[in-house]
Amino acid sequence: ITLFFGMIALLQYLSFSKLTHQTMYLLFGSLLLTGLLLVIFLLPKWLSQKKGKIGEAFYFAQHLPKTIMLKAFIFGILRYGIFIIQLWLLFYAVEAPLPLSAVFIGMGLVYGVSLFIPSVSLSEPALRGGLGIGFFAVFTHNESVVLSAIVLLWLINVALPAMIGSVFLWKMEINLKSR
Repeated sequence: ITLFFGMIALLQYLSFSKLTHQTMYLLFGSLLLTGLLLVIFLLPKWLSQKKGKIGEAFYFAQHLPKTIMLKAFIFGILRYGIFIIQLWLLFYAVEAPLPLSAVFIGMGLVYGVSLFIPSVSLSEPALRGGLGIGFFAVFTHNESVVLSAIVLLWLINVALPAMIGSVFLWKMEINLKSR
């Protein structure tokens, strides 16, 4: 889902920016990677016979019921849509409204590129913030607003649930020790 929406966002982004050689190489590489992933998903039976982790993953995916795969696909699209709407509302909250299409393009690129950059949860705000500043520069020159909105989105969707979950686990551990 992330790669798919990232490719759509990249094509839309190119219409807003000037095409340079670097952009053309990025587009070509992205299309090549997408094509490679499509081939991989079209050859699951061959890949499921391979040894190792990749073979195990494709064997599992091949035997997964289609209804579960469809549900996962639908939930992935809903999750992505919710993130986009949350960020759009956050831009309004920090008094820098952007069109929904600009938020879709900017975050599609941020998520699409960050998909290929290894990171840990604590470094994600800096990574996404830096990418956001770069990609949203076409739509707004207010870097602090972009960074604030993206970090707030991370805090709402990652940090806050992690803290709440930690409290529940801590309480559950205390209850288990008291027995």
